[in-house]
Amino acid sequence: MFPPSAVLRRRRGFRRRSPPRHLGGAEVTERHRLTRIIRLKERIRDAKRGALAAAEVDRQQATARVEQAEAQVIELVRGYCATGDFDARELVHRASLVEAAREQREAMQAQLAELEEERDRRAAALAEAGREVRSLEVLDDRLAAEEKAAEGRREQAMLDERGVRYQRRAG
Repeated sequence: MFPPSAVLRRRRGFRRRSPPRHLGGAEVTERHRLTRIIRLKERIRDAKRGALAAAEVDRQQATARVEQAEAQVIELVRGYCATGDFDARELVHRASLVEAAREQREAMQAQLAELEEERDRRAAALAEAGREVRSLEVLDDRLAAEEKAAEGRREQAMLDERGVRYQRRAG
């Protein structure tokens, strides 16, 4: 039913501790919360950086496909112009092939434009995430400086109090 260790802990009056800091326990300070938020924002920024890299790869592949389609159209036109002898049906067929290749190239260019827009949106999102992280890091630095100054003031007050007590005893 229960593992023996759980039974022994219950019998000995096992005392439950407060939850750990990462679960919002009593020891969580504003600085700890801010640090966790910074770590989360950094992970979000890294994910956006990965999405931007993926969008860039997609854009490069689409650019290569557009260039390949353009080269195919040029090659078709050169090949048809080089042979010279055509009958009417063959000329119409070749013209339709060139037009189909041109339409395919235009469709690929439209897709490339969409991918470039997506890449630009992702780059803007990445820049915004970076600004968020930097602003939170500035807040964290300020909070750390305030905590350090408060600790220094507490120590100085404690030393002053000790000095006053010592003077009272000596005087």
